[in-house]
Amino acid sequence: MLCQIELNLKVCRDGGEYFQEYKARRTVSKTKKVRRSNETGTEITFYPSSTTFSSVISKIDKIHKRIQELSFLKCRRFNKCIDERTGKSKKFKNSGGLSSYVTYLKGTKNTLQKFLNALLLKMMLVLK
Repeated sequence: MLCQIELNLKVCRDGGEYFQEYKARRTVSKTKKVRRSNETGTEITFYPSSTTFSSVISKIDKIHKRIQELSFLKCRRFNKCIDERTGKSKKFKNSGGLSSYVTYLKGTKNTLQKFLNALLLKMMLVLK
C-alpha cells in the first residue's frame, strides 16, 4: 500500500514565493513561482500517514522540543509550529545561538540538580 504522506513546501526568496508539493514520497509538481514577494523564509507543511506511522504524531511536545533546538542553531530566525488538530501554535526565536543553547541546557541542569538535592534531603530525613 502506498503511503499517503503529503508535504507542501513554500520558499520565499529572490523576490518571489515558490511552491512545491510532494505526495507518497514523490514530487507532484515542479517548483513554481506563485507570486512576487519581498519576504524571506521557508514554510513546510507535513501531513503524516497513519498507514506509515504506527501512531500519528500525538506528542506535540517532542516536535516543540526539536524545533526549539533548531531555533538555537538558526539564531535570529523565527520558527513557528502549528498543530492543526487543535489550532494551537507555539513560536520559537533564540537570538543568542549556541551560547543561548548552552545557557538553556545549564538552566535545565540546575533545575534537575535542585530536584535531586531536595530528593536526597527527603531520603536522609526518612532514614533518620
